Amino acid sequence: MNSFKEHEIVWNDEKIKRIWDYYSSNVAYNDQYFGYRVKNILPQKILKYVGDFSCGLDLSCGRGDILSGFFKLIKSDQILYGADVSQKSIDIVKERFRNYENFGGALNVADIDDSCNEKFDFILVTEVFEHLSDDDIVSMLGLCYRLLREKGLLVITTPNTENLNRSKTLCPECGCVFHRWQHQQSFTPEGLTHVLEKHLYKTVTCQELCWGGLGVKILSFLHLIPRTNLLYVGRKI
Repeated sequence: MNSFKEHEIVWNDEKIKRIWDYYSSNVAYNDQYFGYRVKNILPQKILKYVGDFSCGLDLSCGRGDILSGFFKLIKSDQILYGADVSQKSIDIVKERFRNYENFGGALNVADIDDSCNEKFDFILVTEVFEHLSDDDIVSMLGLCYRLLREKGLLVITTPNTENLNRSKTLCPECGCVFHRWQHQQSFTPEGLTHVLEKHLYKTVTCQELCWGGLGVKILSFLHLIPRTNLLYVGRKI
């Protein structure tokens, strides 16, 4: 019986878990992770805004690549935690950093409200918002607000004005059409700023940029390559 029928995917928690457990357990995808590509660049930029801190949280830690970049730069009394929706990623991070004195632990986003007693000076959420529904964005911003200390910083990265259709693919077996990286949203600088300010964050900066080394920065400055990424920093009101 032929059950093929072209249809758009309807993402739910189980489907999201399946695809990210697959990516996180497949070593061939290691260098495709955003964190892997910016692990030596993003922490330096973020620390310029964060300054001196005692406790921070990477709420989208994946396999821990960005954490590894931070651990090279921070002081011995500064503590970083990781959190993720994928238990496989959490297990990888726990094992990877179990002997690091700066590592506070790795938590599951689903139960972080109950399992974490810390309040954080900053929370980093990299390449997550584009994966969320509108309702999930509201829940995520509420979670960050609860976990941040007074006047703590929320740092967000997301693609800049992404054309979602360019990365969609079709399953030739069942006909399901889906974004290969599970993106559901596309943000402009103005749109992202509006969402954050509506949920009680005061904008420090919202930049269009292209992550990379000096050569990429020069090309981006001269507008010779598109600025495909957004960096948002907001302070809890």
